[in-house]
Amino acid sequence: MIFEFAGLPGCGKSTVWNEAALALKADGVPIESLRSHSRRSMLERRKSIRFLRKNAERTSLFGVVKFAEKNPETFMTLLEPDGHDTSHRLWSLELMAQLYFSGLDGHQGKAVLLDEGLIHRGMSSLATAGTAEDARAYVQTMQFEHALVLVDCSVDLSIERCRNRPGGVPGGYAMEGGHPNPEKFRNFAKLLSAAIDVLQKKEDLKRFGLNLNREGFP
Repeated sequence: MIFEFAGLPGCGKSTVWNEAALALKADGVPIESLRSHSRRSMLERRKSIRFLRKNAERTSLFGVVKFAEKNPETFMTLLEPDGHDTSHRLWSLELMAQLYFSGLDGHQGKAVLLDEGLIHRGMSSLATAGTAEDARAYVQTMQFEHALVLVDCSVDLSIERCRNRPGGVPGGYAMEGGHPNPEKFRNFAKLLSAAIDVLQKKEDLKRFGLNLNREGFP
C-alpha cells in the first residue's frame, strides 16, 4: 500500500515520514520510497514496451499520459497553479509518472512511502485561488486508494518553521523577497480540512495506527 503524507509546509512531514519508516521496519513491514519503487518498474517496462525501448526519455511522458487517461480530473487540477509556476507543474507530472509505473507492480505486502502525494499536491495546486468546494470536488472525483498520513500543525507554527529552516519558504508560498504569504498558508489549511472531511465519509476508508513515540521525536 502507498502511504502518502499531507500537511502544511514546515509541519514536519519529512520527520514523520522517517519515523514512520522506522516504525514499520521495526514491525517487519518491507518499506520503499515511491521514487525507488517506480524507477525499477520504469526500467522493466522500457524493455517490453516498443515505444520506449529505444527512447528512454519517453518513459516519464508515457507514465504521465497513462495516468491522465485514467485520472483526467486529477490530472487537470494538478496542472492548475496560477501564474507561471513551472516547478510545481513538473513536480506534479513527475508524481503522476511515478504513480503509474509503481502501480503496475502492485504494493502487496509492502509499504511504499510518498512524502507529498495526491491530496497534498492537489491542495497546493488550489491554494492560490481555490475554494473549499473545489477541494471537495477534487477528492470526490479522484480514485484515492492510498493510506493518508495527516501531519497537523497551526498555520502560525508552519510559517515560523519555514522562516527558520535552511531552505526557507517554499516558492509557491512565498511573496516577493522570499517572505511567507500567510494567506496562501491559511487557504491551504482550509482546503486540506475540506478534503479530509470528504475522505472521512468514505465507507472504505482504512485507518492505521503507528507508534512514533521514539526517543528524540519532536
